[in-house]
Amino acid sequence: MRAWTPAVLTVALTGCATAVEIEGIATTSKDDDTPLVGATLSLRNQDFDEVDTTVTDDKGRFYLDAPRGESIHIVVSGEGMVPVALAGESGLSDTFTVPSGQIWGLPETEAASWRALFAGCPGADGDGGMVIGETRLYVVEADQADLAPIEAYGFAQLQDTLAPEDGTTEACYLDEDGVAYDPEAIATGASGRFALFGVEGGPWTLTVGRYASGGSRLGRSTIFVPEGGAVSRRPALVPL
Repeated sequence: MRAWTPAVLTVALTGCATAVEIEGIATTSKDDDTPLVGATLSLRNQDFDEVDTTVTDDKGRFYLDAPRGESIHIVVSGEGMVPVALAGESGLSDTFTVPSGQIWGLPETEAASWRALFAGCPGADGDGGMVIGETRLYVVEADQADLAPIEAYGFAQLQDTLAPEDGTTEACYLDEDGVAYDPEAIATGASGRFALFGVEGGPWTLTVGRYASGGSRLGRSTIFVPEGGAVSRRPALVPL
């Protein structure tokens, strides 16, 4: 059992000189740009404490107050959805508009399809938390939509932020055709997809990378997994 216990702050940041207003439009899913109406969005700071919460309006719009210049995690939840956490930076401006398509929900049907795709992966048939993603090469100033998957050579690993001495857990990968879980695979196939299941709620360290001549190229970040929810890293950026 992990020792981490989430804290909930009850003092709103609105009006504080250190606050940044985060605004944007949430969509139904990563692959569906229909505005997500009536969803609950909660914002956690870099210490994973909940500092603000709101509900999207009839156009999917949301407004949240965040600490200035911090790593943040926005959790999207609602009826028919698995709570999904999306990470970012609050920035230093008074207001930050999240680019279109970067805050989305995770419908239960979509979460179920990932579990079915990775059937046989440890924990895929359970109801614990999950980390899903697609490795993509990170190219400065490139449009994320134009980034190609890392064929064959991408990988992902998860480490307990609170107990790094426990080592890392390797993600599950698909077969070469990207249609089913392959227990023998050691890297992502043509789809670039990876998944981990049965993940306890709280902070974790996610490492994504690619095998290359002369050694691996790594990208490491701290993620927040909602209890029984998911983290979706699409794309999971790996340095070129």
